[in-house]
Amino acid sequence: MKNRLRVYAKTRGASSLGFSFLRSDPSWRRTIFAFAVNSPFLDVAAGPPGPPKRNSLRISSSLMHDSEQYLLAMPAEDTPTLDNFVVGANGQAVMVLREVARGAGPKFVYLYGPRGAGLTHLLTALRPPSRFRVEPFDPAVKLYTVDDIDELDLGFSRQLRNLQNEVMRVPDARLVCAGRCPIDALPLGDDIKSRLHAGVSFGIAPLNEADRTAELMRQAHQRGFTLTYEMTNWIERTLPRDMRTLSRVLAAVDRLSLMTQRPVTFPLLREAVQVLQRDPHFSNPTRSSTQP
Repeated sequence: MKNRLRVYAKTRGASSLGFSFLRSDPSWRRTIFAFAVNSPFLDVAAGPPGPPKRNSLRISSSLMHDSEQYLLAMPAEDTPTLDNFVVGANGQAVMVLREVARGAGPKFVYLYGPRGAGLTHLLTALRPPSRFRVEPFDPAVKLYTVDDIDELDLGFSRQLRNLQNEVMRVPDARLVCAGRCPIDALPLGDDIKSRLHAGVSFGIAPLNEADRTAELMRQAHQRGFTLTYEMTNWIERTLPRDMRTLSRVLAAVDRLSLMTQRPVTFPLLREAVQVLQRDPHFSNPTRSSTQP
């Protein structure tokens, strides 16, 4: 017997349909819907507990006309944490950052690497971004992060130097910075670079092709579908290489599959990516396959 769930729309007269899927157990697609539709309620048939099934949900096709708007409005699924950072060859750096998050470890940490390596993910995992380019020192705050220090102008670099001095003065304060190049190549004053040298520095390596593919296949399996060789090869040749963007692509094709009741195939993957490309916040997917 099917379980039936009646969901009442919060906004009458709305023209778009939006919903999200929350899975509390990979072995069963437990689903919660939030709708804004043109009717006071909507009946949804949900399958009983069991292995994931791509066709376990049936939604009227008349309500699927806004799928593109839904995909574009889809928020990022995961807040960056040290646990959901795909470590790859960066195990030692992540280990030190875990110590820093606990209030221990070195006073100054500097991370460097190319875009897409996960530098911003790591800094956000330690502390949510501040509205300040360089956050002023506050005795109540013990952990500070500054991203893209290789792009700081003279005024902000002075603020960074002042922050370094204050952190140095407080025994339990820590400062983690990130940039695109090693310390000696930074276009900053020698006093700032000297402080960075007094701590530890890690070059953050992007995932190699094998690690990226393995992580994408793991995420796809967790969502209940399979990536074929054709799909992973196209992803590697066509899309940006940072895992946050690639994970968003998998989330988008998964939702599009559930909304349209179509299996995840190569054409559906490309369709989801084409929709996401219209989002100005989505990483630019057109690049040479040899771009670092």
